Amino acid sequence: QITSFDDNPPFKGVVVLEDLGCPDLHRNRIRRHFLDASGELLTPLSQYVVPTITASTSTENILKHIVNRLAYLDAPVDAKEVAESIEFYLRSGKRAIGAARRVLKNSDVIEDQSMVVKDLCSGHGLTGMLFAACNPPGRLKASMRVLLVDQSEPQSHSILRDLISEVCPWVNQDTVQFFE
Repeated sequence: QITSFDDNPPFKGVVVLEDLGCPDLHRNRIRRHFLDASGELLTPLSQYVVPTITASTSTENILKHIVNRLAYLDAPVDAKEVAESIEFYLRSGKRAIGAARRVLKNSDVIEDQSMVVKDLCSGHGLTGMLFAACNPPGRLKASMRVLLVDQSEPQSHSILRDLISEVCPWVNQDTVQFFE
């Protein structure tokens, strides 16, 4: 099933983190949310299988598999930042891509039908990478590129990109680029 893109998608609510009594407690790595009371992973890493994602895989499943991968491999990113990046993508992704589709449809240029997402002050770049990850080749008629811009590239950027590319192989150095 191909996702339709709407100028004004319905609001489905906010992403809610578990109430831990203090916002600073969400500054823990996302892996913490995948541990049982004894500190062991709820599902052992040996049983975790990297899924096969296609153009027909739902955005919800793509995001679920990315979050699982980040958690199981203890990615250097806070649960709060993951939730913020996912919420931003879910709130703005369809609207931005719908607008880009209209621009491309009305364009006289036929050769280079590509959508470019520019994530300014991107930090580790997770938000921008979600745009690339959630739009696999074949889902859009145009190719997707993401340009991440910040004062310096943090070490966590390449780690996150590599972990996401294990789930979404089209997210790589060619489709996601960092500029200082």
